[in-house]
This record gives sequence, structure tokens and C-alpha cells, in this order.
Amino acid sequence: MVDDLAGRVAALTGGRRRLLDRLAQRHPATTAATTAPTTVPAADPDPSTGAVPPVGAGNDVAAFYDAITTRLDATPAGPWALFLNYGYCEGDDDRGTVPVPERTVDRTSVKLIVELVGDRSLDGCRVLDVGCGRGGTVATLLRLYRPRAVVGVDLSPAAVSFCRRGQPDRRASFEVGDAQRLPFADASFDVVTNVESSHCYPDVAAFYAEVRRVLVPGGWFLYTDLVATASLPARRAALARLSLCPEVERDVTANVLRSCDLVAARRRAAFAPPIGGHDPSDLGDFLAVPGSAHYEDMRRGEATYVIWQLRVPA
Repeated sequence: MVDDLAGRVAALTGGRRRLLDRLAQRHPATTAATTAPTTVPAADPDPSTGAVPPVGAGNDVAAFYDAITTRLDATPAGPWALFLNYGYCEGDDDRGTVPVPERTVDRTSVKLIVELVGDRSLDGCRVLDVGCGRGGTVATLLRLYRPRAVVGVDLSPAAVSFCRRGQPDRRASFEVGDAQRLPFADASFDVVTNVESSHCYPDVAAFYAEVRRVLVPGGWFLYTDLVATASLPARRAALARLSLCPEVERDVTANVLRSCDLVAARRRAAFAPPIGGHDPSDLGDFLAVPGSAHYEDMRRGEATYVIWQLRVPA
């Protein structure tokens, strides 16, 4: 197990590797295998989508999210830390039909899920949440809607273990799995959700094909992520080739930036307080705190936070 983790950590590159090293310095129990040296160069853009594969593309990056989960679990807030998404603050074009009370824990993250669902009905649906992380989307769908069942799948065994321990609703189940090779039969689900996760997939086109495969005719793909603005036409083309037809496409970057202004700094403190007086910039980028690279990319229009609602032909 430790040797396997060491290999996966060694495959990480750039910002995620540096952040993982700093997490280990702050909290050595996070992972005992973060001493393996080496990085690999960043990959070229995916020609099918125009997206640049993330750090560790082509390798198992579950070690990174295992470490994040373990770090969170070691904090007092761990049992309630369900979300990793940037969140959404209200605006003039809100589409969500379910109210989110002001005193809701992680309110902006919950609001992002509500906006993703929009006016779609999930009554009696079989829902698959790909890249479920710590189960925030699954918990929100179970609490605010009426699905028949919700399955969460994630590459991180630690995240899946956390979800299984913490989610008592019998309609929920969680599996370890790869978004590019989903471990489910054809036409298994009425709805697939994917929240701020696809940027971690080395082959986004393979993920889209898997979504198409597991959805029933007439099923819905509810999809949101931060993507390079220049890659949007290629993303649309990749979805269109699979007959994933967009009923809704929304640019919600302004709403997400307001959420980052509101909550990102607090989350940074929860993940990893300053180490030796130094607050690592890599963690700021991961959480999109104001002034970080990801935040500035959104502010300048170089990255766009998009909500898609796409439908498979009936």
C-alpha cells in the first residue's frame, strides 16, 4: 500500500506536488510517502477538447486527493467538510428553483449544485455523481431533491471511504472508479452530474463518451467546471460529436468569483494553516483565493466557469 502510494505521489508534478509536500511538512501523517523525488513535464493540449491535461496527467493522481482528504479529516471541521468546489453567489440570472437558507453550512457550494440542477426534476431518478470527492454534491441532491438513488464515484479511495462513513442515507452508495472508464453498465442512469472535476481528467473526451454510454435515452448530463476560455469551442464540438445536446450553457464566472471572495481564504486556513509563516501559493491556486493564478485567470477572462445541461436524444 505504501509502495503504491509512493509511486502515485512520484507521478505528481508542479503545483500539486509542491502542495502535497507542504501538506506533509505541516501534517506528516497526511502521507508517509511524499519523499519520492521527480516530476514529469506538462503534457500537450488534448486535440479533441483543447484542454491541457492536469498535473500528473496519464498517471494516478489519487494520492493528491487522498492527502487532501486525510488533511481535512485531521481538523476539527473534518466531518462537516464535504465540498471542494469554488461555490456560487446569487446574481441576476439564477436558475435554481430550490431555496438555500442563509444559515446553510457551505452555502455557496450548495448553491452551485442548485444552479447546476436548475429547473430539472430529479424525482425518481437514478443519479451518478462522477468525481464525487467528499460527497457534497451527493448530500445536496439527497437533501434537496427526490432521486431514487445517487451513486458517487471517485478516483480517491480516501474520499470514497470518507463518504461511506459519513453518508447514512440508504439511497446513496459510493465506488472507487475512473471517470474515463466508469464501472457501470450501459444506460444505467437517468442523470450524470460532474462538478468541478473534469479538469483533472487526462482524457476528457473519453469521459464524455463514458457519460454518453451510461446515460439512458433522454437522460441528462449536468456538468460544471472551470475551463480555458479558448478551449470552449473544442469542448462543445467534443460533446456534439457524442450527441450530448446542450439545452443550457451558462457563463457563471462572475458568480463564482464572488464566492471565492467570500469563502476561499477561510477554506485555505482550514486546509493548511501557514507553514513557518509562509502561506503556500499552490494552495491558494488550488482554492482560487483572490490574487491566485486561477482567480486571476477568471477575472481576466482567460478561464470561464461554465454550467452545462446536456441531454441525450430520446
